[in-house]
Amino acid sequence: MERKVITVANLTNSLGQIEIWVKAVRKALSTLPPTQEIRMEEAQLKLWTDTAASPLRTSRECPPPD
Repeated sequence: MERKVITVANLTNSLGQIEIWVKAVRKALSTLPPTQEIRMEEAQLKLWTDTAASPLRTSRECPPPD
């Protein structure tokens, strides 16, 4: 049986796709008012607001990439 491997090229391509997706989401969000509320299920809301794993960050803490 052939052993499956992941190469650096595979990871680089995956990161490139993630970067494209993130830029598209940032562009879409930039068209909305910054104070617009986002509705989500209570369980999801808790993940965004009550845990250290996914805290909300301000633009000062997380500047957008170049």
